[in-house]
Amino acid sequence: MPTARLLGTATLLLLLPWFAPGCTTPSQSYEVEVINKTAGPLSVGLVRSGAAASGWTGPEHVLMGAPALAHKRWGALIPPGRSKVVAAEGGFTTGVYFRAYASDGTIEELASFDSKSIDRLDEPVRPGRSAYAVTDRTGRLTADEVPPAPQDPPTPKPQ
Repeated sequence: MPTARLLGTATLLLLLPWFAPGCTTPSQSYEVEVINKTAGPLSVGLVRSGAAASGWTGPEHVLMGAPALAHKRWGALIPPGRSKVVAAEGGFTTGVYFRAYASDGTIEELASFDSKSIDRLDEPVRPGRSAYAVTDRTGRLTADEVPPAPQDPPTPKPQ
């Protein structure tokens, strides 16, 4: 009988998080369209403040955790005059940012840009869809929120 009681207690402890209201952080999705209105390429990605999380890390965290990747590219590369959507999902209560670098450099090169660099931008974003036009007209990277591009209507399923 003690084995059955122990098994029942272990099962209850494993299932408790599924039934305890308010104990889990709901997953949030972020979909950010970044429009490059600068004269050069932008490297962009989503990061979160606080501890590094898989898929949400800036080049500096990638370089510390996986130095063998130093020669690789980070994020999405956006040529001048073009746009791309960066998206991710996670259950975070801390801030989420889209980060842009005025560079097409490697992880090692981008990691050398500190948060005060005129060629780096950390723009806070909220869950859901958003869009930003990135410019350098003030001598540093800046972002202006703009309406997101219309989404294509869903393709009807064949009957």
